[in-house]
Amino acid sequence: MEAGQPYELFWRLTWKELLLILEAEGRRLHRQDSDRAWLAWHIEALSRWEKLPALKDLVPRRTAAGAAKKSDWRQDFAAFSAWAESRKR
Repeated sequence: MEAGQPYELFWRLTWKELLLILEAEGRRLHRQDSDRAWLAWHIEALSRWEKLPALKDLVPRRTAAGAAKKSDWRQDFAAFSAWAESRKR
């Protein structure tokens, strides 16, 4: 199956289970497309800058436990925008 499931599994699934798999695959593909659009946008935006920021400023920092800090994308965007504005001056 194109949804990443083995062909043999298809015949053992109920319609409801099949629908759940297909909906999950649709969400995965949408998330993948969104991630690629985000990446393309940022590549283009960074290519317009005269001086790129240091990589350590762009890479998320790890907490003491080693887990990535969870934050909302809006907060990250606001912080990045503020930093970019400070570089223009």
